Amino acid sequence: MGKTKSMTYDDAEKAIDHAIEQCKTEGFDEAKAIDILLHNETVAMYFTEDELLSIFDFELRSNLFEPSDTEH
Repeated sequence: MGKTKSMTYDDAEKAIDHAIEQCKTEGFDEAKAIDILLHNETVAMYFTEDELLSIFDFELRSNLFEPSDTEH
């Protein structure tokens, strides 16, 4: 990946991270955040709606640091 291409991918990831953080801390609507991201040319270049839904689902609903009910 060229330097410019990797920079735009990084920009897309930063935009996604920012949107997720707004959903977590400010209660911003998840569906609206994804819609806004899909209208961002850089994000849309690298991520589909399904990918964004998966990312948001993982980031907003998983608690990796909390023990699960099945742990012994």
